[in-house]
Amino acid sequence: MDYYVSLLVLVCIYSILTAGLDLLVGYTLLLSFAHAAFVGIGAYAAALTATKLGLGFLPALAFSAVFTAICGALLALPLLRLRGEYFLLATFGLSIVASTVFDNWVDLTNGPFGVRSIPKPSILGFEFDSIGKILALSAALLGLCLFVKWRLVRSPFGVRLRAIREDETVAQSLGKNVWQTRLVVFVVASAFTAVGGTLLSYHLRFIDPTLFQFQFTILIWAALFIGGCGSIAGNVIGPAILVLFPEALRFVGLTGAYTAHIQSALYGALLILLTIFRPQGIAGTYRFR
Repeated sequence: MDYYVSLLVLVCIYSILTAGLDLLVGYTLLLSFAHAAFVGIGAYAAALTATKLGLGFLPALAFSAVFTAICGALLALPLLRLRGEYFLLATFGLSIVASTVFDNWVDLTNGPFGVRSIPKPSILGFEFDSIGKILALSAALLGLCLFVKWRLVRSPFGVRLRAIREDETVAQSLGKNVWQTRLVVFVVASAFTAVGGTLLSYHLRFIDPTLFQFQFTILIWAALFIGGCGSIAGNVIGPAILVLFPEALRFVGLTGAYTAHIQSALYGALLILLTIFRPQGIAGTYRFR
């Protein structure tokens, strides 16, 4: 039973990360390949403050969110001056740089050995010492993040985001500061990834650079594509399918050495079918374009 509850924790974490990516891709059309880099920054910030400074869960979470948001702002200043495929390539390069830093800055990150013995989360003396309690904490933070996103996209700022997505030139002619709006949403998305990264580090209680390689970005992109852009429900549906789908193979008797290959083939088939018949995803509003 603990194993299945652990899967639900991962669904919550990936849903937070997908919601952050949706703010960039779905609402602003910023095609970023740097998601894993910011998840790693958030995870390492929380893990190091917890293990080296002895801070509790809430201070570590707050520090992780603020630090990652600041990093997002500093990196966005030059990146957002790029457009289209140039922005995409720049974020891809940023992902590679971040992975290299995690792996080689041994004095800070402990290099390939990672950060071990991350303590169990504790709030006001209450310790989340079971997987069920971790799930409750993860679900609460997911609910908070989705509520913040819901309020954000339905505010005048959200209207500005959609206007920029549909036609940047028209939005600019109406007096909207496109660059500033993109900077703000990039910072907010970075904070979302920090929350997901913090939860991931506390859930696993161990992190290393292999967790935050480019493949992780592709995983979150796939979750967003399957669930759909511009949808709160889609931010949960996509990760749920990616995390829980392999378990369905167990019920039909698919186990053994070829299970992973079959799983990859089925994922690919699902993406192809969605591209053809439902390009906006299962619950999405916007199409990738």
